[in-house]
Amino acid sequence: MKKLVTFLFLVLNVLSFSDTFNDNEDERTILKQEQRVEQERLQKEFQKREGNFNQLKLEEKKDEVSSQDEVKFHISQINLEDDENLLNEIERENILGKYIDKDLGSTDITNLVTDLTNRLIAKGYITSVATISEDNDLSTKTLNLKVVPGRIEKITVNEDKGFDNLKKSFLVSTKKGKVLNIRDLDTTTENFNYLESNNMTMEIVPSEIPNYSIIKIKNEMKNKFTVSALTNNL
Repeated sequence: MKKLVTFLFLVLNVLSFSDTFNDNEDERTILKQEQRVEQERLQKEFQKREGNFNQLKLEEKKDEVSSQDEVKFHISQINLEDDENLLNEIERENILGKYIDKDLGSTDITNLVTDLTNRLIAKGYITSVATISEDNDLSTKTLNLKVVPGRIEKITVNEDKGFDNLKKSFLVSTKKGKVLNIRDLDTTTENFNYLESNNMTMEIVPSEIPNYSIIKIKNEMKNKFTVSALTNNL
C-alpha cells in the first residue's frame, strides 16, 4: 500500500512538472513570436526612414543640379522703381548690394524680390510687394524691379450709417486711396478701444480692384448708456 502511494505521488509530480514545462514552453514560444514581430516592425521602420532619407537626398541633389543648370546673367546694375518711397535709401542699398555685380539666375532674382517684399512687410506694408518690371533685358547687365503698393479701396464701419460715419471721421487714422500700413490700423484700433464702451474688430479683405483692399470695421457697444443723468443735473 505504501509503495502504491509513493508511486502515485511520483506520477503526480511528473504530471505537474510536465504541465509546468508545457506552460513555460508556451510562454517562451509566445515571447519569441512577439520578439520576431517587433523585430520585423523595427526593420520596416528602419527601411522606411532610410527610404525617406534617400529620397530627401535625391530631391536636394536635383534642386542643386537644377540651380546649377540655370541660365545666369551678370548683373552690374539693379533699378528699383518705388514711387511711394516705401523703402528708404539705406534699405535699398543693404538689400540690392548683395546681388549687384554677380551672376544671377531665376532663383537668385526670386530671392531678391522676396527679400524686398519681406522688408516691406516688416515695415507694416503687408499688402505691398516687390516684383520684376515688364521692361527687362538681362543681356544689358541691368535688372529692373518695382514696388507695387497695396492701397485701401474703402473703409467701412458697421453699416456706414449715421453715427458710424462720424466715428470713421474721428477715429480712423487712415483713409481710402492711401497705401495700407498695419501700423495705421493698430492706431485706429487703439482709438476705438480707448473708450471702454467700444468693442471693435477689424478685417482686411481683398478688393475686386487689383492691389487694393477693403477694411471692414465692426464696433459694438459693450454697455448701453444714456445722457439722461447728465441732463437731469443741469
